[in-house]
Amino acid sequence: MHNIQRNSANHADKVLGRTGAFWQHENYDHFARDEKELERIIKYVLYNPVEAGLTDDWSKWKWSYCKHEM
Repeated sequence: MHNIQRNSANHADKVLGRTGAFWQHENYDHFARDEKELERIIKYVLYNPVEAGLTDDWSKWKWSYCKHEM
């Protein structure tokens, strides 16, 4: 995870013309123990841009990895 964060942060900083911390200090790893929990986690991730006020509908979010109705 450290290598992914370091490399993607360096690339993003170059693209954005910025420096400084890019990722939050901690990350959160979690195994989905059943289908219901997996669905809850997927919905949480999909709704993050909505909660952040970046879009009013998760399905309209340009960078969403999911293109199907949940």
